[in-house]
Amino acid sequence: MANNQPKTEEIPLPATPKISSGRLVLGCLGMALLAVVAAIAIPWVVSNRQANARLNAAVQRVKARGEPLTTVELNDFYAAAQGRPDMTKELMEALALCEIAGNSAEAKTLPIAGEGTAPPPRGEAWEQLAEVEKYLSSQQQALDTLHEFARRDGTVRFPIDFTPGIATLLPETQRLRGGARSLALQFHVHRHHGEISEAVSTIIAQLALASALDNEPTLVSQLVRIAVTGMAIGEAQQLVREAQVTDADLRRLQTQLRKIDSRQGLKNALAGERAICYTVCLDPGQFMDVQPTPPGIERQILQRQPKRVFDAAKMLELNLKITEGADESLFKARQEALAAEQEIRDLGGNIVGKIYYMYTLLLTPAYTSAIDACARSA
Repeated sequence: MANNQPKTEEIPLPATPKISSGRLVLGCLGMALLAVVAAIAIPWVVSNRQANARLNAAVQRVKARGEPLTTVELNDFYAAAQGRPDMTKELMEALALCEIAGNSAEAKTLPIAGEGTAPPPRGEAWEQLAEVEKYLSSQQQALDTLHEFARRDGTVRFPIDFTPGIATLLPETQRLRGGARSLALQFHVHRHHGEISEAVSTIIAQLALASALDNEPTLVSQLVRIAVTGMAIGEAQQLVREAQVTDADLRRLQTQLRKIDSRQGLKNALAGERAICYTVCLDPGQFMDVQPTPPGIERQILQRQPKRVFDAAKMLELNLKITEGADESLFKARQEALAAEQEIRDLGGNIVGKIYYMYTLLLTPAYTSAIDACARSA
């Protein structure tokens, strides 16, 4: 029997696409590259958000303390002590005279001011006594001012502009050493002549001169203050071993010694170092230059957010821990400084830490050494 149904045509199936081996390799490489980028980018974005959050929290802690965040604010933070006569002009003039004398040819052969032999014990002949007295006579006006500064319990605000950050210069701070050396020579002249009360007055003048740096907010300034204080304390120890110091003079000396506040000086310095480190993070290329920046540019930069967020957050955090420790005691500050230094060593021990915290590793001061110096002075 015949089959009269129409014949159905067969529809060919679409051909299976052929992928070349080259395209397959490129596709796999692309996927792998995307995976690598994601593995790097995602943690980077997350860590940046975390760093920004840490930075904002640290900034709020600084503001809550009423302390400067930038070097522009540091200029306002550094001020003469309230309730005491501002003798900045007089002291600068006196220190300039001492500097001129200290740079003279005569000074090079003298003790303390130069490379001369140390003054002998009281009662022994001092061959250079006449030379020292002549040297000091050229500075009589300056020495009178230094003693007047002590009698009036003077204070200063040296004309330092901290805006350039690490390029800030401290000329008066360095000149203060010269004034201290001239007072030290005057002390030895009085000691040699048996003028004990005058020798005590000279020690007090040295201690007062050191106090001119109490409010200056850098570790360098505080280390100079400690060095001058240490010189005066050494002279006091020498004097009480060699001579009979009256009760009245001992009370005068004790009164001046009790004015020393090493902990507050340290806290002022920590505030300054914190502001300088933060300011560098705003524009590292600008502020890492040791040359002063053009006028006006710094203030524009200080309105920006930090370019080095990780560094800014870390340096603020480490500094604040030490500062908050100093609120309690020098011992607590030292504990926090030791912990901070260990953290810095850990950061420097791996490549990620070196990249993220390059400026922290470069700029963080030797906090423990500074605190040790404050503790010894205290």
